[in-house]
Formats: sequence, C-alpha cells, structure tokens
Amino acid sequence: MPVTIQKAAPGLLLIVAGAALLLALRGSEGSRIPAGAVVTAVGGAACLVAYAFTLSYGLLTAGAMLEGLGTGLIVQARSGGHVSWPVLVGLGAGLVLIYVTDRLATGRSWTGNWWPLLIGLILCLFGLGNYLGGTHVWRETEAWWPILLVAIGLWCIWRSLRTAPSQS
Repeated sequence: MPVTIQKAAPGLLLIVAGAALLLALRGSEGSRIPAGAVVTAVGGAACLVAYAFTLSYGLLTAGAMLEGLGTGLIVQARSGGHVSWPVLVGLGAGLVLIYVTDRLATGRSWTGNWWPLLIGLILCLFGLGNYLGGTHVWRETEAWWPILLVAIGLWCIWRSLRTAPSQS
C-alpha cells in the first residue's frame, strides 16, 4: 500500500507540532518561548501546508495570519517580551504573504483582491514606527502618514471612474 502525502500529512504535522512544543517548553528559563506562540506558528504552518495541496483561499488566509502572528510572538518573547513591534510586523508580513502567495500560486491579476496587501503594509509601517519610536525621522513621518491613505483613496476613486462603463 503506497503512502501518499495526504495520508501522511496528519502524522507529520503532529510530529512537527510535538517537536516544536518540546523545544519551546524545554528551553532554559531565560530562553523559553511561550507555548501559545509556538502553537500559533505551527498552526499557521499546518494551514499553509494544507493550502499547498488545496489552493483554498481560506487556508491561505488563516495560515499566513497565524504564521505571521506566531512568528511575531516568538520574536517578541526572544526580545524580552516588552516590545510590541514584532507582533505588528509579523502580522503585517503574514497579510502581505496572503497577497503575494495567492498571486504566485493562482496566476491571478496583481490588481484584484488586494485588501491583505494594504492592511499588511499599514501594520508593518506601524510596527516599524514602534521600533523606531523616538527618532526624528519617525516623528516627522508619523505626522504625515495619513496623506498616504488619502492618496490611496484618490487612486481607488480615479481607477474606478476610469474603468467604469460609459453610459450613453
């Protein structure tokens, strides 16, 4: 009886999840990663593996967001747990991953269904701003970044008017 990846996948995922949790829980007291962060990242990886076999957009969305959040939580724990920027950047990167992976895997147009890209970039910018915190450059950027939202909104309106069917 041949073993297929579909039959072996649940077992492989349990092995990976168990090994990841074992590493997280058995680390020295100062280097221990919270089990919730590891479970989140492993759950995201499991959804992404399932997406690779099904190309289900729901699995891609769940997997990329969980993977980004879990990775952000792990980096946050590794940096002392007192900073929030890794979680923002991780979640933002997960959302950008949704957009890029969907386009590469399905060959869809790069212009359609771009909500995760926009939200992901905004979260990454907030995370970067949190990381840069008190620098002069960030204080100046922080005061003007809403102009970017206005510009994107104007572009969306211009694009919808340009592609709207003419009524004669």
